[in-house]
Amino acid sequence: MDKFCAFSKKLTSNNFCSSLKANGEDFGVCSAYFGSILYITLVELPARFACSPEVARAQWLQSVRWTPRYAASALVAAASALIRGRVALSSPWRWGSILLLSVVPFAVVRLLPIQRRLSILDRSVDPVETGTQLKQWGWRHAVRTCCAIAAFVLFLWAALKIS
Repeated sequence: MDKFCAFSKKLTSNNFCSSLKANGEDFGVCSAYFGSILYITLVELPARFACSPEVARAQWLQSVRWTPRYAASALVAAASALIRGRVALSSPWRWGSILLLSVVPFAVVRLLPIQRRLSILDRSVDPVETGTQLKQWGWRHAVRTCCAIAAFVLFLWAALKIS
């Protein structure tokens, strides 16, 4: 029992744990965004591509309803990181927040037009066109995923950085 207590004390006094506790809210919001975007990339997209275009579009329509929540979590994480980094130029919090903020205009300019086309497509539309639109959306979503991964890595580095 004494060994367990000694290990527990060592673990809780470790800089790793204290850094994550001190930066938990910023890192946590980014982690939630990163996890949701990564789930779409690694689970939902391959599942869609394995289905027929009609089934893939139906599943995509269910999933795309969450888009405003993803945007909101990216904005909250970016704002929180800017506050944490005190807008310092060399802060990894700042650069991670810039990456997260860049996701929003990219999504509006590059993803939203495809989302609108897919949302209004009639069932009688060519399945090839639907499949093409879904694949374009998937590739553009990959850019968003790369930004989320980079921001997550920067935030993790900032949270563990010992001043």
